[in-house]
Amino acid sequence: MRFVSVIAIFLLGSGYVIFLSYISESSRSLQRALVLPILFLMFLIYRVSKISWKKFILSPEKWIFLFWVTVLIQMLIVATGNFHSPFFILLHLFMIGLSFVFSFPIALFSLFFSFLTIFVDISLH
Repeated sequence: MRFVSVIAIFLLGSGYVIFLSYISESSRSLQRALVLPILFLMFLIYRVSKISWKKFILSPEKWIFLFWVTVLIQMLIVATGNFHSPFFILLHLFMIGLSFVFSFPIALFSLFFSFLTIFVDISLH
């Protein structure tokens, strides 16, 4: 069940990024849209600092955190040049972190959906 919910989160996050990329007029407007995931992540990190990380990993808030981190990393990459983005290394660091928190197959699906998002964005523009 956990595996299916993580795949659904990656699918929703990738769909959200593709939708924003499709309706944006330029990469500059997509960069402005980065404010929303950053605000959500700042709020969630503030809440986590009030409780321990161990409780956070066991709580349902980790799914919201996973969604917004996925959206933030994919939007950073898509908004700043896809494969030529200076933030492309974040994708690999995120995969390493996911393999520690969840499992390696989930991290591979994250990488797959991120590359799928990048390829769809390239084909749309």
